[in-house]
Amino acid sequence: MARNKGGTRKRQGIRLIFPSTFSPTLNANNAYRAATQRFDDAESLFRAAGGNENHYTAVIYISGLAVECLLTAYVLKINPSAGIPTNHAILELIKLSGFLDLAEAGDETERLNAAVSRVVARWRNEVRYFDDNAFIRAPSLLHKDPPSKFRGDLGKAKQDIARKVIAAARVIRDIGGRKWKN
Repeated sequence: MARNKGGTRKRQGIRLIFPSTFSPTLNANNAYRAATQRFDDAESLFRAAGGNENHYTAVIYISGLAVECLLTAYVLKINPSAGIPTNHAILELIKLSGFLDLAEAGDETERLNAAVSRVVARWRNEVRYFDDNAFIRAPSLLHKDPPSKFRGDLGKAKQDIARKVIAAARVIRDIGGRKWKN
């Protein structure tokens, strides 16, 4: 580990700001491992939710976070000089990573495009700040534009969104995981 002029530690990769002496470095392999762990976390939480609507917000957030981590890993692997956007923009990460080019032509490309579209439509990094009833105030997540008063079973709506986001994340994970070793 080298020291720069200011005396701070410098490692290969992107330096993360961290409020202690531990200073993790973001690189492709770390981001990929984080993605696989977040996918597992989302899957476990979804299975454990068992109809408990209070867990679905976390499932949606963690699923999208896993996708974001995977795309970041690909950016760092394929195009490390591009830099990582800090605005959590999945579409920007898709473009920088060349991820859509990984899919085989035909059915796999269609499945990947549909999965990416679903995550982009349903996941926001801001979900981490939502209380479990904030979906009523998040018309883009419920696909109610312009916003209107939510009618129906909120728990079922959140479960449906969680199911769709985690299914899309699985497709992205499966394609990304198969191609990672190549």
